[in-house]
Amino acid sequence: MFRGRNGTVACRHCFGLAYRSQSESHSDRAITRARNIRRNLGWSDSLFDPPGLKPPYMRWRRYMALIKAYNTASSRALGLLAASFTRKA
Repeated sequence: MFRGRNGTVACRHCFGLAYRSQSESHSDRAITRARNIRRNLGWSDSLFDPPGLKPPYMRWRRYMALIKAYNTASSRALGLLAASFTRKA
């Protein structure tokens, strides 16, 4: 529930509010996904930094699943970014 300026209380739908992810472009969404995976792995947020090591507490199965998801998300993000640069030029 959210409180409006005049003190009314209503839900997100009634106020016409959207989540931040709903207003992101496809490339922004892919970048956000890749950055979140990097954070889960304890790496830096930058997609241009090299991948780090496996966290010591993480099981190999989970680590490999995150690596696979990261590779997919980062490839998609960088591909969409490259496409947006070539379109604008």
